[in-house]
Amino acid sequence: MLQHISFLLLTLLLYITDLQLACTYAASPSSSTATLRSAADAAYFKNDLPTAIERYTQLLTIEPSAELYYQRASTCLKQHLYDNAISDLTASIQQDTTYIRSYLQRAKLYKLLGQCPTALTDIQHVLSHKADHKSAQEEWTKVQRCIGLGEKVDGLIESKQWKSARDVLNEVLAIATDSEHLLLQRCRSHLALGDTDLVLLDTRKILQHNSKNLQALILRGDAYYQLNELETARSHYSQALKSDPEHSESKTRFRSLKVLMKHLTSGDTAATQNQHTDAVESYKSALAVDPTHKILVRQLNQKLAEQYIKLKQPTEALKCVNIALRDDTTDIHLLKLRAEAHILAEQYQQAINDYQQCLQAHNQEQSCQQGLHNAQALLKRSTQIDYYKVLEVKRTADDREIKKAYRKQSLKYHPDQLLGSSEEEKEKSLAKFHAIAEAYEVLTDSDLRRRYDAGEDVKAGPNQQQQQQQHHQHFHNPFGGFGGFPGGQQQQFHFRFGG
Repeated sequence: MLQHISFLLLTLLLYITDLQLACTYAASPSSSTATLRSAADAAYFKNDLPTAIERYTQLLTIEPSAELYYQRASTCLKQHLYDNAISDLTASIQQDTTYIRSYLQRAKLYKLLGQCPTALTDIQHVLSHKADHKSAQEEWTKVQRCIGLGEKVDGLIESKQWKSARDVLNEVLAIATDSEHLLLQRCRSHLALGDTDLVLLDTRKILQHNSKNLQALILRGDAYYQLNELETARSHYSQALKSDPEHSESKTRFRSLKVLMKHLTSGDTAATQNQHTDAVESYKSALAVDPTHKILVRQLNQKLAEQYIKLKQPTEALKCVNIALRDDTTDIHLLKLRAEAHILAEQYQQAINDYQQCLQAHNQEQSCQQGLHNAQALLKRSTQIDYYKVLEVKRTADDREIKKAYRKQSLKYHPDQLLGSSEEEKEKSLAKFHAIAEAYEVLTDSDLRRRYDAGEDVKAGPNQQQQQQQHHQHFHNPFGGFGGFPGGQQQQFHFRFGG
């Protein structure tokens, strides 16, 4: 409430002041001019720049002069109203072609904006009237350097020597600090060198002075695109199109990004719905939009690897994850993903290597430690007979499924099935038959199965082997009547079809 009252009182006071000034001028024009000038100068020195400009404008309508235009230009400069300042300085010169302060000030402003050849013309005019003008001499040296560096920059950019171009641009921008053209050139150099944060800094400076600068909006969008901040990039391209709907660069970038984001969204949706084949196709389509985008290529290859693993395609998964690991070989998620693909391909030693690499980069990472333990167990198990494969059952098979598979396999490889076969075939059948019996013994014993699944050695010792031989050798070898086995041994077989 108090703030509202204060605002009303201030407004009333300004109105009364204006009214007084108007009345004063009506009574005495010269007195009015002096009062206005005093009010304008006071506002200027108090940094109340809008009021100062308003007062100088009132004065210029009454009695225009080179000095007043110069003073209003100085006020505009403080507000970075560069176009207005140049107009006022030009008007000042038109009022008095010998008013060298305006020539010199305009030269400094042209230099600030990077228009150094134009600045040089004004400086030469000052020196033609006063050859020993110290400030003009100093500005002449700076402007000449600005022109030389600018020409050098153009050649470096044309030959795409971005690092050298940026070094020279840093020098020339120390002179022409507010040149949009030079700042845009430096932005392109930053972007080509991958320094996106510097692009954002320079484009922000440009857009603070000119929010509709199309090139600054596009370059800022390009920087966010390189950072893989796609939605922010799209927003900047859209803003550029609002300023100029027919701007070809903005249209091309906006449309391309729209297609890319559509494929990404489709892929993520399909992946969430376990439609892994569709997800792969969408991610491939997204990758085809821009195969040069480092962050995007890495992200998409990671997503593809995840989908290929779910599709049980380890070879394709390994191709993708290896591409994703090119720029960062210590990425914990990618190392674990590659280890998972190696395990799927039964390349257990390679999986162990991945988990060890993971632990070297992330010493205390528990998931890597657990993964290493599991991979080592799988490697050890891979050197043993795979009882699940012998019985042709899944690792998740329960006792009922195991017993059913045992009956089927033992009947299939029972020696009676190969009567009349060659000795070699009989030996193979007998070996397979013994493996079936051994697999059944282990997988139907909960403790042995647990130890076997953990990668422990569950083969029987000498005493257990003797017990198993006594347990199994109860039936006469049906091969005996056909020449038997070497050494004349008679083998007997026991079948456990029961529960």
